[in-house]
Amino acid sequence: MNKKIYIFCYILIIFFIGLILYLPKNHTTVLHRIDKPFEITEIIKQVSIDDKTLMTLYLNQNGMLNAVVTKQNVFFTKIQKISGHHELVEPFDLKQGDTRVSLHITWYNEGTDYIIYGIIKDNAVSTVEYMNYTLSEFRYNNSRVVYGFGKGIHQKEYKLYDTNGVELSHWKE
Repeated sequence: MNKKIYIFCYILIIFFIGLILYLPKNHTTVLHRIDKPFEITEIIKQVSIDDKTLMTLYLNQNGMLNAVVTKQNVFFTKIQKISGHHELVEPFDLKQGDTRVSLHITWYNEGTDYIIYGIIKDNAVSTVEYMNYTLSEFRYNNSRVVYGFGKGIHQKEYKLYDTNGVELSHWKE
């Protein structure tokens, strides 16, 4: 009887060691395990939300902008939320009724935290604000990409401003 218990314990220990070795230990490892249609072809920006949480903006195999939030704990790193797809476009002359920005807001951590990201399509837009926070901006291949993160109660509304601080409508007039 004791021999069976030793064999069972030995197999159990081997299983847990294997599991620990298999689980992703860092953000990079977990990112490379993302499957289609969210598969990563190029990481274009990584932003630390806190000391254990990372937001990654990246391109998928179709060249679309996506985002993923990963969180590291004591034993492994896991995906909190993955979202997408935005087409990367250069700002252009919009027609009347066209939207000035294309934004995606996604909630994670049981709806208490959010990330927001997207593309500014209109050169008249200087800044984008969500929940009283001005989104950060960077350029990628002439596209104006904006992003931000925070906590709070879900709001759908965002505000757009021109260079003089005048609020713009969401659609081209």
